Amino acid sequence: MSRVFYTRARAMPPTTLKYEGSGTLPASVRVDIRRLTLVIEQGPDAGKSFGPLSEHTIIGRNPWCDVPLLDDRVSGQHCEIVVVGDYVHLRDLASTNGTYCSGLRVVDVILGSNVLVQVGDTVLRVRAEDGLQSVERSPADPTGKLIGLSAPMQRLFGMMRRVAPHDLPVLLMGETGTGKTAVASALHALSARAARPFVAVNCGALPAELVESTLFGHVKGAFTGAHKGSQGIFEQAHGGSVLLDEIGEMPLALQPKLLSVLETRRVRPVGSEHEVPIDVRVFAATNRRLPADVAQGRFRQDLYFRLAGIEL
Repeated sequence: MSRVFYTRARAMPPTTLKYEGSGTLPASVRVDIRRLTLVIEQGPDAGKSFGPLSEHTIIGRNPWCDVPLLDDRVSGQHCEIVVVGDYVHLRDLASTNGTYCSGLRVVDVILGSNVLVQVGDTVLRVRAEDGLQSVERSPADPTGKLIGLSAPMQRLFGMMRRVAPHDLPVLLMGETGTGKTAVASALHALSARAARPFVAVNCGALPAELVESTLFGHVKGAFTGAHKGSQGIFEQAHGGSVLLDEIGEMPLALQPKLLSVLETRRVRPVGSEHEVPIDVRVFAATNRRLPADVAQGRFRQDLYFRLAGIEL
């Protein structure tokens, strides 16, 4: 096996989206990167090959991955290969069973050529081919609303193209002001639900006494001041998509009710004895580290897993 360099790669800076509805887009650019082929040598998919690889290649069990695997011990989004010029980065994506090179579990490494990587029971060879390949970077996502030619933005655009058609929940994580709402709106616009409503609510901005009725609705007389019934955001967005912004601020007492809605696809308005069926895709966004909140008992683990079908 070729030598592997286990060097921690430098973290990318926080990505900020430039959200523009008009104006002239910057021209697309072409960059040269190493030409790589991925060959599966062992496992349920043995014999398959993928290449040449793009700048960002996602490996996992989810069908929308660039390299979809049948291995049950592989996570939905297991790891990614990122080609930056002449360098090849391998990054584990918080997989359950880990990513291994030369028998060592790795998190973020720079690879040499002709390297064997193991994920689950699958062994893959990352093979360097002769010469370089030229790849084009589009200045915008497919909706034309999100602008950026940097490598992190190109990775985001690629992920958006992959996941938009799949009716899975998406958890958007990032600092305040990085455009999470814009990404959710674009994903909705790229999905089969685009003609239906997109309804967003900031969970952190709602008074505690209004969170439940805002999400699930209420009937007339349900509480003081409820002079008429009102639909919650899930009913308003029926057939479309809901964005639960600042989901990390959701009161712990209401999290079981939200989990029940996501599991049963039914809501019970405040004060009602009847449930209402709903059909929505759920996006959630947060600037908090939800896994840490889960570990400290501030956020339910089962709700986190339900929301994080895909993490961006």
